Amino acid sequence: MTRSTRAWALAGALALVVSSPVVGAAQSDDVESYGGGWWSRPRLTGTWGGLRDRLAERGVTLDVDLLQILQGVGTGGRGTGVGYDGSAHYTLNVDTAKLGLWRGGSLNIYAMSGYGESVNQPVGAIVPVNYNGVLPEPDARVTALMSLTYTQMLTDWLGVLVGKIDTVDGDTNEFADSYKTKFLNEGLATDFVNVMVPTSAWGGSLVVVPWDGGIVYAGVLPPNGTPTDNSFDHAFDGGVVVSAQGGVTVKPLGLTGHHFVSVTWSDQARPSLRQDPVNLSRMLLELQFPRQSPRRILSRIIDQLAPALAAPPGPLKQEQTTWAVLYNFDQYLWSPDRSPDRGVGVFFRFGVTDGNPNPFKYGYNAGI
Repeated sequence: MTRSTRAWALAGALALVVSSPVVGAAQSDDVESYGGGWWSRPRLTGTWGGLRDRLAERGVTLDVDLLQILQGVGTGGRGTGVGYDGSAHYTLNVDTAKLGLWRGGSLNIYAMSGYGESVNQPVGAIVPVNYNGVLPEPDARVTALMSLTYTQMLTDWLGVLVGKIDTVDGDTNEFADSYKTKFLNEGLATDFVNVMVPTSAWGGSLVVVPWDGGIVYAGVLPPNGTPTDNSFDHAFDGGVVVSAQGGVTVKPLGLTGHHFVSVTWSDQARPSLRQDPVNLSRMLLELQFPRQSPRRILSRIIDQLAPALAAPPGPLKQEQTTWAVLYNFDQYLWSPDRSPDRGVGVFFRFGVTDGNPNPFKYGYNAGI
């Protein structure tokens, strides 16, 4: 059995589990009314004449959001100037129990459209100052399917998730995990050492809820998945990404906090960061001056001054595996009436990787 076949077999096994009888029910939040005044209602377009509230009561919610960003570079970087960009987001959620179908099922469909030009290029930073500017593709005016997932809870504590998985907000944090509502800089919105994980890809995951406030995911993704690629062809030909994440909610002194740990491993072959400099020089020379072009004078100079460069370049050295371990936490230090989502708190992230082929060995961010 090939590596690709084994990966698809695992994803297929998860899909078969989804079709088995449901013995538990998924937990869902109470329906919130979309009504209210212009400044107080949760969504700009309101209840749609009451239709939106009725759909929500049946477990169907549809949202369209628009994100607009105006950023400028005052000094430094590769250049200066102002950039305007943003994205439109389309989200459909369906709760099968509320819809009157079966218990424990939920469907999520999420797509986004990018527009404009960000300041990532003029800034020239390694880590994008505008996370939205690299989604769904860097400074590309395209629409992409980010998520198409179905989750089925088999018991109160065990479920499965299959489909196209969006990993952008996977590194959850109360204060710093969403570029849409919190930090726009990728260095603060996520732990950037996890660059080897695809932004969006087809795969599957087990979901375990061991106790109230705890959740564990363990799943597999193809390493080459992209938001704009919706095909299954050759998805796992390049290897697999295996990941496990666990999160827990704590309440010391009645103040809410969260801890999250993630471990990721992939067997996709990637170019090593430690290459033979002579071979790299040969490759650059070959790209700049192909052998089929007239280069007799150049060849004579190379033979005289640098004979090692005269040989044809060899393949790049490859690393066969890569891994990353991430941890983050957030903790409220004060909140009015012990509110679970308002107050003053701290957050911290830390990540470590193999450092080769991953270009980032360590990464961390912290804030109040």
